[in-house]
Amino acid sequence: DMCRYRSRNWGVYRADQQTNAGSLGYTGSERTRQNNNGNRNGFECPEERDHYPYWQPTQQSEFMDKYQTTPWIDVAYLTGNMSDCDRVSQGTENRVPKFRCVMPEQSSRTYGRAITKESCELEGGCIFENVNYGGADFTSMIVESFDECIEKCSESEQCKAVTMNTDTKRCYLKTKPDGNTKRFENHAISANKRCFGAKGGTWVE
Repeated sequence: DMCRYRSRNWGVYRADQQTNAGSLGYTGSERTRQNNNGNRNGFECPEERDHYPYWQPTQQSEFMDKYQTTPWIDVAYLTGNMSDCDRVSQGTENRVPKFRCVMPEQSSRTYGRAITKESCELEGGCIFENVNYGGADFTSMIVESFDECIEKCSESEQCKAVTMNTDTKRCYLKTKPDGNTKRFENHAISANKRCFGAKGGTWVE
């Protein structure tokens, strides 16, 4: 479901917890600092439960795919810390539209992993930010952009996937579709060759 497929927000506080990747190979929003193993009760989404205001439309459902806006209207926010009020009032969906990533029709699902507009437009079903395809490198080079990294791979029959370090701009060409391992890593972006040219997601309210 969408909670499991949607990437967790790595900007929220997680102390020393190393939240585990799920069966999809990355950490979804069902895994939080308080809920590292991804256990859920009913239809709750733990990340949405633990953080308010949430950054995407709430209560999304696979049965309401075209109408996934929140059914909730905020009436009051109870807090002993008055400094929270400005943040909450500016973040409530009563006042601020929220967006989600919708995948193109040829994708295996209509809801995307991305939680930002930029990463949604990159996501063609298998182009992932903050994911490193470790190992299986046969060459690497410095490039100007991820598009150039993809172009280098496209020119080689041996290349099956790429990972680029977004800090150093080093592009690694891989002999295997997902490298030897797939893991979360800041400042990395990876893609399987079959995704090259795939249409990305659409950021919709």
